[in-house]
Order: sequence, then C-alpha cells, then structure tokens
Amino acid sequence: MDYTASRYIPVSDGTAVIFDSYGSLAHETNLTSIMDIAEETRKVIDILPLTHMKKLLEADLNEIVKSVSSLRIHHRYTRSINAIGSALKYIAGTPDYDDFNEIRNKQGELIEANNRQVTINTEMQNHINNLTQTVNLLLNKTKTKDIDTGNLYDVLTNRNKAILRELDNLALSIALGKSQIVNPILLDSKEIDFILNSENRANVSTSEIISNSKIKILQSEDILTFLIKFPLIKFVCKKQHIFPVIQQNKILSFESNVVAKCDKKYVILNNDCKKKTVTSFCHALNNTENSCLNNLLNDNTASCNTISSHNIPTLDLVDDGIIIINDQPATISVNDDKKILPRGTFLITFENELIVNTTKLQNLRKIAFMSPETPIAHFINLSEHTSLLSLPYLHELNIENRVNISQLHFKVRGTVYSLISVTALVLICIFLFFLTKHREKIQFINVVRKFNQTGTSDA
Repeated sequence: MDYTASRYIPVSDGTAVIFDSYGSLAHETNLTSIMDIAEETRKVIDILPLTHMKKLLEADLNEIVKSVSSLRIHHRYTRSINAIGSALKYIAGTPDYDDFNEIRNKQGELIEANNRQVTINTEMQNHINNLTQTVNLLLNKTKTKDIDTGNLYDVLTNRNKAILRELDNLALSIALGKSQIVNPILLDSKEIDFILNSENRANVSTSEIISNSKIKILQSEDILTFLIKFPLIKFVCKKQHIFPVIQQNKILSFESNVVAKCDKKYVILNNDCKKKTVTSFCHALNNTENSCLNNLLNDNTASCNTISSHNIPTLDLVDDGIIIINDQPATISVNDDKKILPRGTFLITFENELIVNTTKLQNLRKIAFMSPETPIAHFINLSEHTSLLSLPYLHELNIENRVNISQLHFKVRGTVYSLISVTALVLICIFLFFLTKHREKIQFINVVRKFNQTGTSDA
C-alpha cells in the first residue's frame, strides 16, 4: 500500500483492554498452622504399631518441616517496617501505604480467626479440615475399641500429601512472584470470582486478567501475604499503532504512537502498552483533548508540530510479515520476481520471504496478527519544528559547520586582503603628498637662489 501522500500509517493490532486503576486481593497463609498440624501428626504416630507406617509418616513430616523452613527463610528483602508487632519482609515488589493498610487488616483478621486451621485456598482448606475431622473421629474411637490403624494411616498420609502439595505451590508462587508472574493455582474459586465480579470484564478471559496483574509478596513472621493487584477494566477496544510518514526530512510529533478505537472515538494510549497475552492491557493518557493526534483522529483537523526524521528507520519491521519502507526508493524481490519502487513510503505484507535491496526478511509465524488500515482524511496546520539530537543529525551539523568554517576562512582572508589594499593606498597617497611637498620646496629654493644671483626673478 502506498502511503507517500499520507502523514501517518495506521496498523491494526488486535484488541486493547483499557483500564485506569487496579483492584486488590490479599491471599494469606499461616505457616504456624501447618506446623501445628505436623506436630499433631507426630503425636499420633506413636499410636501406630506398624514400623513401616511410622517411617513413611515420619518421612512426610520431615519433608513438611523442611518445606516450611525454606519458606520462613529469605536471603534478601528490600527493607522492613514495623507492622502488627513484627517486621514485614519484602519478598517481591515494593508495597505502598495503601498496601500496608490492607495487609495490616488482613493479617489482623487472620491472627484473630485462625484456630489451628491452615489458611490456604478454599478447596485445599476444606480438604485438610475434613481429613482432620476424620483423624479426630478415629482417635475418639480408641475409648471404646481398638483403633482402625489402616484407615488412620491412610487419612494421615492423604493430609500430609495435601499439605506438601500446598507448600510446593507456595514455593512456586514465590519464585514466579519475584518475576512478577502470578501463579493462577494460588487463587481459590472465591478469589477468582472476586476478580471477575469486581468489574465488567467484557469477555476478557480470567487467565489474561491474571497474566496482566501485579503481585507483591510480604512476610510477617509465619504469615505469608500475596497481594495481587488486578486491572479494573473500563473499555475493550480495537488497538492501532500509528507510524508517522517522513516528508521533507520531517515527521509529525505525536505524544504517543498507540491508540484505541472505541466505537467511533479514538483514545490515546500510553506507549508502554505492550502485549503480554493475545489482548493488550493499556492505560489511557490524560489531558489529550487538545493534542495533535487526538484532534487528527477525532476531528480530522489538527494543529501539529514536526520533528526531524533522523531517528526514523527507512526500513521498519512492524511485525512478522509486515514492513514499512519510509521515504526511500527500494528494490523488492519475492520468489525471484523483482519490482522497483520509486522514492516514497510503502507498507508491504508478505507470507514467506521478502528481499528488500540486500536485506532478506522471513515471516516465521506465517500468521499475520497485524493488518494495515486506511488513514482518515485530515487537515493539518504545521506550526513549530524541533530538531532531535541523533547521530545522523550530528553528522549533518558537522558537515554544515565545516562549510561555515570554510566560508568564514574565505571571509577572513578577503578582509585581510582588503585591509592590506587600503593600507597600501593610504601609504601611496602619503608618499605622493610628501613627494609633491618636496618638489614644491625644491622649486622654491631654486627661485630664491636665482633671485640672489641676478637680483631679479622670472616671475
């Protein structure tokens, strides 16, 4: 597509989810409760008569103690703050004041309500609580008859395995959280429903919301807090990239190059709107009502500034299978078929392989996620131009400075020659003046001498 006469190139890039704030969810786990259950299991082991049962259960308990110890110790944290009577260690992320208030309230509720129950996800908590009730029921039967050791062993083993799975899940969640990745297995069904019901998600999948959430992990003694901040969705729109076209070594100056088309209105987005999933989660820019790009897209009339185009690549790879040749002539080859393009701006799509001049490009994905759009008819008033500092611009300045210095040298030489000429002329005039005076003096002396000799004069 030929965009030589256009001022910009719009390229569609899927869906953009626009949000302006975050909701928060605090997931708590008390490691002390897990150790209480482990100690209870250790006491019950003494009732079991079979040696192999004791060894297997003791192996599970040792693994639980080892896992809890690894979760209690963290080699590095950013800083600590006195909260709930103990220091909060930052395992991942840096919480702000609002985060501290929410964590303080959640941990206070956990300490008050915790009655030897493991606070993990709902399904796992119910499972462990049911197993604990079964253990108590079996132990109470010892008052009336012999205990069913086989059944008790099975129940204790299942409970230990459930706790170990949850401890492994916590360790994985911490490891992923340090890379700002939320482990979806960490959340229970109620927490997922809370995220989905917080805002109208407009057909956005749960996995995409969680993938674009932020996580902060803190620890206060044995209480682990996973603070998850998820985007509160406002709009779901069509995302576009805006590529300025070079004209006379200038391009339009835009505050952002990413926009969203929501029905018939365009919204200017932050440039940090990047894809983590199929859908892009983006913030809308504030105070763009009178901006060049906003008026250009929404009103079709705009007053814009220009900047130098030295930083714009002449061959821009937009995506797999899409390139832009910006204000340059080019020779393109597809399957040995060559085509010479005149100087101009072109957007080219290709399926497999393309050669531009001597550059070979390949479409590895074979699928185009982006597609070109037709620019809106517009009218632009150009006002101010700003030269951006870049290596090509510095090179151009260097050439101009050398020309100016050379011209200045010629001017200085010309000025020196002019001064010498004027000085020589003045000296010649002075010489002629004194020569004339000298001749008049000699003539006068000759007249006086002749008068003295003859007593007359010729005058």
